Amino acid sequence: MELIDALAQRKDPADEVTLKLITVENQETPEKRQRQLEDLFQIKQSAAILGIVLDVEFVDPQAIHDRSITTDTGWKILLGRGLDIFQRVPSPFDLAEKYQERREVRGFGITYLRDDARGEPRMRSEDH
Repeated sequence: MELIDALAQRKDPADEVTLKLITVENQETPEKRQRQLEDLFQIKQSAAILGIVLDVEFVDPQAIHDRSITTDTGWKILLGRGLDIFQRVPSPFDLAEKYQERREVRGFGITYLRDDARGEPRMRSEDH
């Protein structure tokens, strides 16, 4: 939801953005799978209000190796920990629950990959 919020804040209100989530179905229990589908449906509805189309594709668990974000501008961002970088907030009344800049993070790495016009990949890595 925070990624969708960040996209919504930075896009032109008149533009429609498509966000494709590639994930796996929860295989633990039928109830957890149903909950996952319901949650994704609610996220799709909320995103649509902001002009973001959430497209969800379920793939075989063997097909997903790394967590990443791929943009339509040629960037691929490899997320070592995925988007789960924040420490748990101790209380729902803590302002860190609403403001990311007040939240503590776990150690994580990010690698940025870009193909330039000559087809040569460029890479930059950061550890936090």
